Amino acid sequence: MERSTKTCALFIVNRSDYIFESTMSSIVRTFETFDIDLLLVFYAGFTRNLFNAQSPRGLKELFGWIQGKGTEVVLEEASAPVDVDAFRKWIDEKTMECGKVIVVPTTSASLTAYLLGRVESEKLATVSYVFTFGPWTNYFYPYVPRPLETMRVINGEIKTNLNPSKLDGFPGYLSDKTFNMNVEKIVVELNKKTSSDVLELHVKEKDRNSQDKLLLSSDTFNLNDFLNKIHNRWGCEETINEALLLSGAFELKITKGNKEDTISSLTREKVLIDTNLLFYGIHNYELRDLIVPKCVRNEVTINSVQTKSRGSPLKSALSEIVEDVLNSVLSHARLIPSEDLWCDIAIPKIDPDLIEGAYLLTGDKKAYERWRKSTIGKYTEPLLIKVPTLTYQEGVKRYSHDIDKHVVQDVGRRYMSIITIALLLSRIRDISNIKVSLCWKGGKPIEVSYS
Repeated sequence: MERSTKTCALFIVNRSDYIFESTMSSIVRTFETFDIDLLLVFYAGFTRNLFNAQSPRGLKELFGWIQGKGTEVVLEEASAPVDVDAFRKWIDEKTMECGKVIVVPTTSASLTAYLLGRVESEKLATVSYVFTFGPWTNYFYPYVPRPLETMRVINGEIKTNLNPSKLDGFPGYLSDKTFNMNVEKIVVELNKKTSSDVLELHVKEKDRNSQDKLLLSSDTFNLNDFLNKIHNRWGCEETINEALLLSGAFELKITKGNKEDTISSLTREKVLIDTNLLFYGIHNYELRDLIVPKCVRNEVTINSVQTKSRGSPLKSALSEIVEDVLNSVLSHARLIPSEDLWCDIAIPKIDPDLIEGAYLLTGDKKAYERWRKSTIGKYTEPLLIKVPTLTYQEGVKRYSHDIDKHVVQDVGRRYMSIITIALLLSRIRDISNIKVSLCWKGGKPIEVSYS
């Protein structure tokens, strides 16, 4: 009997954390990388909302989009507890006509090991898929840069055929948070292009004789050159410093005891933030128990109103994006009550039961010293954030600071930093008569706009 040439992809959906993000990412990334004839999804009952047509975070539109491109989709809900015999029968029946079965374990846990033992070894191709966290924790593919979402065949033989054009017509799922949505719109357009792993930011004067200028690249992350080009165009080094901090260009460092560390070390800890952490790019970190006092929201609003009335175009754009970043952060953080005062006064007055055991982060040295010595320092642990100060030396017309020890090294953070800076510059493009674009190195540029 001639062996079938049909290629099938099988997903077991039964993980409890990041279930929507991991399932969406795994399926879309697999679909664009391989020529799939049949998509099989076996899911646990507790995940059924993903497959419910009425669910706002459901996958019905995704499966309709895949079917519209000629791939069959078959869904099966597991019984509770899982009936092993029924599971075995379903696997045997559905993979009978498959010449190859691609298994991506990212969306599943214990059932995967059993699955691998049920599929004929010569049919099986196990694919390792890395789901990205850090600044991309609350995003999913195709709204995460492709180089961060790697796929590698680790068992069996299967031919890859990456086709970025498969992403054409991807059915929405955009965030309702302005900052996230703008990032997503840019990234999906980048992913529709064949990608290198180097992201570039370009700016061009809207003059037909002007040349396209490379401002920033994710491989060299040439911040010194970037700072000088921006300074020569707009000046206002204080705002440039703030923009780089917000973008996540610098690693935020803390000192715990006698040891220096980064905020990334607090991923699984309870973390309470002062307002300045928003301006320092706290949204670029995965913090699973993040607490935001109401006074932070008040201060951000006041800052935005004051800046719009008397700030430079660049500073006004920055304050608007900070407001959007706050809304993004609040979508996955806890907003707790505080008095309508400045945070350095309001935070110590917060109900201790809400913040006991938290790390209290601030970039304000005076507030840090005061909190550390006061009552709040007995039931929280205040930590001072270290950030670089950028100073422009007029005599040499250049920034002369040691930024190498501060710049972020992780490529995912560099991507987010470059995209954030592009969004910021695009907010002032009409005033400054510029065109802002992003591209993969050597690729076609995509114009950036913020809406």
